[in-house]
Amino acid sequence: MLKYLFVVGLFNVVFSQQMTFQDDPMERQLIIVVEDNLGDSSGDGEAWSERSLITIRNVKLGQTQVTHTRPWNQQLTKKLKELAQANGFYRLRLHSRNGKEPSYVHTFTDSCMLYSGKLSEIISLLIDASPSLGGFTQSLIGASVVVPGAQQCWCSTHSRVDEDDDGGSCDAVVQTSQLAHNTSVVVQSPATPTAPDTATYIQKVEAAITKEKNDPKDNRSFFAKYWMYFIPLVLLYVMSTAGGQEGGR
Repeated sequence: MLKYLFVVGLFNVVFSQQMTFQDDPMERQLIIVVEDNLGDSSGDGEAWSERSLITIRNVKLGQTQVTHTRPWNQQLTKKLKELAQANGFYRLRLHSRNGKEPSYVHTFTDSCMLYSGKLSEIISLLIDASPSLGGFTQSLIGASVVVPGAQQCWCSTHSRVDEDDDGGSCDAVVQTSQLAHNTSVVVQSPATPTAPDTATYIQKVEAAITKEKNDPKDNRSFFAKYWMYFIPLVLLYVMSTAGGQEGGR
């Protein structure tokens, strides 16, 4: 039992040190790489290009900084317009920059809405902090992208209006000079799991051991322990025997 208590106590110390490796794991800085694909989803799936870096300074407070590493140009405008006219999706894949093999999280939005919305977007990130031997490991476990507001889509073949309509032309709505990434970031994290209450468990085990030591074992025989239960049986037997003898006279 003492060996078991030692193992449990050692686990409690190690886990406590691990939990206090940093005051709050959600206050660590994390860099997210954002890549996009302006090709058709049925085409070349390897045409991914890095476009932005999202620096998360504090997950709990949602403090972020967005840096667009790829300037927007006329060629990109043409690709996005063609994708919008083909009713395609603007696809993103994201991963954390931690020096390891990237684990991608994929998401997408309507390319026509994004084009008509002049590249305004809201990217939501789900960040998890899991305990490890070295402390805590922050990882990106989910992402989504939406176009804010109810934007009118002019380029899609499903919603395109006549060129003679006022402002109905896809080119009239968006000019190349107007396009630039306008990114807002929302950071979320799942509920942090609570540490196991090993201290209370150890106290209960210690109390049980103390009680066992203070209460000596009863080494009496079976009959010595339960003699009082046999008395009614003996009396009943004597009475029944006496009644039988009287009836036989």
